[in-house]
Amino acid sequence: MRTWSRFVRLCAKKVCRHSWRFSKFAIMRKVYASVEEAIHDIEDGAVLMLGGFGLCGIPENSIAALVKRGVKGLTCISNNAGVDDFGIGLMLQGRQVKKMISYYRDRETDRKSVV
Repeated sequence: MRTWSRFVRLCAKKVCRHSWRFSKFAIMRKVYASVEEAIHDIEDGAVLMLGGFGLCGIPENSIAALVKRGVKGLTCISNNAGVDDFGIGLMLQGRQVKKMISYYRDRETDRKSVV
């Protein structure tokens, strides 16, 4: 049985030969030294898909960096909209989110905070 790391190595070898076929694997393998470096190319009006379930496993450092940077007009796709003082709720408070697509909206999240 092949492990995931072996699968990735095999795909990386095939990228060299058939870059049109396995380019997704090459593009998705990104590691950054800092959060600021990871979000540097997110511009106003971007569409973001944020992971996590509830408040568990959310990219809280990335969200905090986006709040600090002040990116506006975002469309966020996530399982939920966070709470007022944590997660996507921080971006909602700062009126950075233009459109929110989620399955679950917590009672604490202010409906009027989406622009």
